[in-house]
Amino acid sequence: MQRGIGRGEVLVSLREEVRGAVRELLAEGVEWYVTRVGDAFYILNEWVG
Repeated sequence: MQRGIGRGEVLVSLREEVRGAVRELLAEGVEWYVTRVGDAFYILNEWVG
């Protein structure tokens, strides 16, 4: 089961290196989603489908 999460919603629960990467992307004004699949986190471009 995959669940998209709005930006900033769960940054505190991510590992530090992933959290830092997300912050950099958000700082550039890009909308991003963090999706958890199993034990791995993936940073994905926002998309509508």
